[in-house]
This record gives sequence, C-alpha cells and structure tokens, in this order.
Amino acid sequence: MKLKSLLLGSAAALALSTGAQAADPIASFVSLDVCDAYGISGLTIASDDTCLKISGSVSYEFRWGDYGPATTRGYFYHDGGGTSSIINDDGVIDWRSRLETILQFEATTQTDEGAARAVIRLRERQRSGGGDNATDRGHHLRAEQAYVSFGDTTVLSAGMKPSIARTGHGSPYNFLGLVNANEADSAGGADWRFGDHVRTGGTGFSVVSEFGDGFRAGVGLENINRWATPNPAGDPNRMVNDIITDPRAGTVVGFVEATGAWGGAHLTLMVDDALNGFEDSVFAFHTGATANLDQFAVTAALAGNSNEFFSGVLSGKGTFDLFTLAVSGEFASVGAGNSSNNTGEDLVGLGFGASVGFQVTDMIALNLGGRYWDADSGNKVADNTEIWDVALQVAASVSESLTATGTIGYEAAGSNAGNINVAAYDLTTAGIPDDGAFYGEVGLAYAPGGGFATGGKLRVNSYGAYRVDLNASKSF
Repeated sequence: MKLKSLLLGSAAALALSTGAQAADPIASFVSLDVCDAYGISGLTIASDDTCLKISGSVSYEFRWGDYGPATTRGYFYHDGGGTSSIINDDGVIDWRSRLETILQFEATTQTDEGAARAVIRLRERQRSGGGDNATDRGHHLRAEQAYVSFGDTTVLSAGMKPSIARTGHGSPYNFLGLVNANEADSAGGADWRFGDHVRTGGTGFSVVSEFGDGFRAGVGLENINRWATPNPAGDPNRMVNDIITDPRAGTVVGFVEATGAWGGAHLTLMVDDALNGFEDSVFAFHTGATANLDQFAVTAALAGNSNEFFSGVLSGKGTFDLFTLAVSGEFASVGAGNSSNNTGEDLVGLGFGASVGFQVTDMIALNLGGRYWDADSGNKVADNTEIWDVALQVAASVSESLTATGTIGYEAAGSNAGNINVAAYDLTTAGIPDDGAFYGEVGLAYAPGGGFATGGKLRVNSYGAYRVDLNASKSF
C-alpha cells in the first residue's frame, strides 16, 4: 500500500509540475483510490487513509410584481404546492430576493472497527424585499451542522446534526396537492410540530443501527442547544448569531423503519424537556407508510402530540396506459382543552384533492385537478371557512433539458377562511373576499445537468395582480 501510494503521489506531483510548465496551465489531479474504496464519489481529496469530500450549492430566487397584500389563507395561487399569497392589484410594487449558500466538508477515515467521520456544513441566507413583502433578514455564513460519527452498520453520532426523526410518507400524489398539508409541512403530509411543538435536531447524540433487509432503528437525545438568528427591534438590517437553550431542553427521539421495493414504513416517538426531568414535557409521534402495488400506490401519514393536535394525510394513485388517477384526503384537529384554542370547542379541519393526468404524446402531458379545505368543518366557530381551487395544466417537454408549462385555473375562499389559523386555531379579525379569481401561469424550467437548474414563471389573475419569478441554482 505504501509503495502504491508513493507511486501515485509521484505521478500526481509530476502531472502538476508538467502542467505548471505548459503554455496552457491546466492542473491535473491524480486521486488515490481510498475514496473509491469507501464508496465516496464527487469532488474529493484523499490521503492514504482519509477521504475529504467537498459539496455544496448556491441558489437564488427573485420575484417582482404587484401581488400583495398577503394573508395566511385565500387566493393561494397554485405554485406546485403550498401558497404564494397572490391576491390583488393594490398599486404597490412588491419584490423579494433570496440567496442561499451551502458548503459542506465530510472527512472519512476507515478503521478496523468502522468508518470515522467528521462533518461541517456551513450555510448563509439572505432575504430582502419591498412593497407588501418588505423584509431584510437572514444570517451570515455559519456552521449549520458540525458533528462526528463512527461505525458502519451501527453508527454513533454526536454534535450539531440533523434529527434522526423519520417523518415521510405524507406527500399527496394528486396534481395541486392539498391545501393545509402543503402549508403546514414543507416535507408534505402530517405534521406534529404545529402549536406548542416538540423541537428536534440541533446539538445532541444518537445511535442508529441497520439490521438488514431494509430494517433500521435508532434513539437519540436532541435539542440540547440550538442556533438562533434574532432580528432585534429597531434594527431590521442587523443579522447576528446567538446560541440559545430551549426552555424545554433535551428531546428524546426514537424510531423504527423498514424500506424495500414494496415501499416503506416508519414510527417515530418524541418527548422533550428531558434535561429538566420531563417537568413540562410534550409527547409527539409521527407514523407513515407507502405501498407500491404494480400500477397502484398508496401513502399515508399520521401525527399528533399531547397538546391535542393531530393531523393526517391519505393519498392513492393508479397509473394506466393512457392516464393517471390520484385522490387525497387530509385532516387537522385541536382539542378544546388546548391553550391555543380559544373557542372552547373541539375543532376539525377537513380537505381533499383529486386529479387526472393524460400523456397525450411523448412530449405533451395534461393535468386536471382540484383541491378543497374547510378549516372549520363542523361550523362551530364560523361559516364560510372553505378554500377551493381547480386548475388545468399543459406541460411540454421541449427537449431533454427544457420543459414549458401553462396553467389556467379558478380559486375561491369564504369570507372567514382567513380567520382561522389551522396551526393553532387562533381567531383573527382579518377577512378575505367571498369572490373568486381566475388565474393563469406560464413557465420555463431548464436543467441541462451538472447540478445546474434555472427557470422562470409569469403569473396573473383576474384582480389585476401579476408576479414574475426567476430562479437559478447549482449543486456540486
């Protein structure tokens, strides 16, 4: 091994010196095979026993138009899931600029007992805006993750790291998705975090084991301390980094999961305030499963916590020769005894979505769908709390890397749909109009490969609102 390393090192030095003397200075790198032996690919630097992998991304988004003011609910204007709060033309130019930079270093050394790893992930975020979206916040480059781990089939990790909690299997299959599930959880599906939520991730330690056949289990203590980026009053341009300790410090997280060609399933249990003897602890769970059955697929997720918050998603699809059918349902509820529920009633929100897709030609696809949400399905607080949306989309694959889309639709909301916050069922005084709105959208997405992607959209509605979105990103 030493002789091989010496020969390869000499070859690298010779290649570099030769390139330095050439008229066209092109550096040539000769990498040792230690990274290949570890199964690590990408941009790597290796010694005889350690592989350093460098990865990251840069992404930028810009939007401009007259699309405010924004509200939590109503005229959520379809943008592929979630909301974009395009409502009406109030004569004020609105804009937003967002930049995110990620740089990650991962060093791996193989020992006789397993792989020893150290990970440092740096992130910078900037966000500015004007008009009805006036904002200026973010944080400078800082360590988002910094942890060490050891092991192969059983891995011990310690430091500031992502949570081991499993929360998948809740993304709806239907075109347009679901109203509340898309908004409540960026990962889609049921969310235990709303209300007085249980915090996970941050600084802690964990043990995760693989038992074969896709079966895994793990346990850890998380949220020992967390990073925060406060925006001090009176100084909106100031971006600072502080370390804070959550009042309910220390969250015990445990999970079991199984994955395979058939799909996957998981169960995650969480309880916080462990470092204070569970004095003010909140218990939460998240479970989900996906089954792939030939041309059919079903996915479901259910979550809840001891503060009487519960939510769930159930979705299924069938893929046939000429078309695809998908249906989805969701609910969110809060008990009368929850401190955030000032109605004195058990409240339940219900919603559903459905779509049909046609592959007209190899290049052209059509999607027709709708979604509906009623934040107070029992009308215990107020009538007219419904939101609904229908849309028709045409997607054209112009080339392998260029896709064009066009969407037309209609959306409407009851006068009280914006008055109930699904997350906490706190009532507000702001209403939204009963009238509906027609809308249209055209967009281009370009992804030539190499981790690069860019695109743009133009959106308008019958209130006279308009918005232009541009984005570009590159990962490595």
